[in-house]
Amino acid sequence: SEAEYHDDDEESEGGASGDRIITASGEVVEVGGTSRMMEDDQGQLVELYEAQALAANPFLVAPRSSGSGNGQSSTGAPTVAALLLDHMSGMAAVSFTQKAMESGMLTQQEGDDVLAIVQLAEPGDPETALEDHLPHRQLLVFSALVSSWRQLHMLRGEE
Repeated sequence: SEAEYHDDDEESEGGASGDRIITASGEVVEVGGTSRMMEDDQGQLVELYEAQALAANPFLVAPRSSGSGNGQSSTGAPTVAALLLDHMSGMAAVSFTQKAMESGMLTQQEGDDVLAIVQLAEPGDPETALEDHLPHRQLLVFSALVSSWRQLHMLRGEE
């Protein structure tokens, strides 16, 4: 259903900001500002890359319902960038991608594809640029996504 989105600037005099969503049926839904929406968005990012990583990682058990349902993986630069940006700032993601290219984890083309996305992300605090690493589990997810991405290229006859 279509919905109109209204920002309630008039009602934010007391320091509490809120939003009102009016659905096509006329129902009014009050929401508690952007933090609630950000939590929903982050959940979708997590679902995007974790479902694909589960399907690609032989060490993790993937539920039958995960993935696109047709057996084909759509893993690529957007999925890898989502993983990085979910765990670090934009500047740190750029630094991590460059390190991955230097180490051989990403090819030049793969790195350029990921960099095209993460360079456009919100940079974050300059201090966070030094936090350009992934926790061990997420590093393994990153590796599985890159492997899946390469397999997809081979299946399509690209390279």
